[in-house]
Amino acid sequence: MSVGAVRGHDPFGEVCRRWSGLSAVERDRAAVRLVGVPVDQARIQDPGRGGHGHYAALVEHALAGDAVAFAWLATSHRPLLIARGRALLDRDPGEWGAVCLEVLYRALGTARSTTAGPWLRRRVSQQITHGLRGVLRAELARWGAEQPTEPVQLVHLERPGPADDPHPDLSAALARSLARLEPAVRAGFEAVAADAPLTPVACTHQLSAPALRQRMFRARQQLRPQLVGYRRSA
Repeated sequence: MSVGAVRGHDPFGEVCRRWSGLSAVERDRAAVRLVGVPVDQARIQDPGRGGHGHYAALVEHALAGDAVAFAWLATSHRPLLIARGRALLDRDPGEWGAVCLEVLYRALGTARSTTAGPWLRRRVSQQITHGLRGVLRAELARWGAEQPTEPVQLVHLERPGPADDPHPDLSAALARSLARLEPAVRAGFEAVAADAPLTPVACTHQLSAPALRQRMFRARQQLRPQLVGYRRSA
């Protein structure tokens, strides 16, 4: 376990509160000091080509030891850290928080040393994904035969894809919803996602392909209200 990770302790939350706990006026003052503009003009969450200098400046301050800058970045990257570290978060939130702070700090340093310009945030996100994947593999090996979370969630966590998932909360919620489905239906959805035929899946679960499609249709109807609060941007 990481130093200072104690069950029930929330190290990640404590760091984030150094930013989220500031008043609006205090956040604006901090933003002007760190990136040169007020919060509503700062391009941190989606720096793009026009605002990458704001994100880069925040990274520089964080690596130089500025606690508020690091807290702002931790808050900004929190959805990705939750999505990629879900198995550890569900098992031990304190350990998850300590690990995420370490992974984030290393990701900032590695990305800054290899990347500049508008791709810096994406590179940080890639490093976060890589770092947490390594931690999860090590933790799964340590837990041994004990199953820390639903298999479908582990598949989601290990599946390669864009490092900076633009909808991590939706992805994590979908993984949890899929984990509650019967195995045949879950396998059917995985086959559809992989552009694989349904007939072998149906045979494996002693069903006909039409019967499996019918079960998948009913499952979709059940999933929609569970995910109604999430919307993908156009």
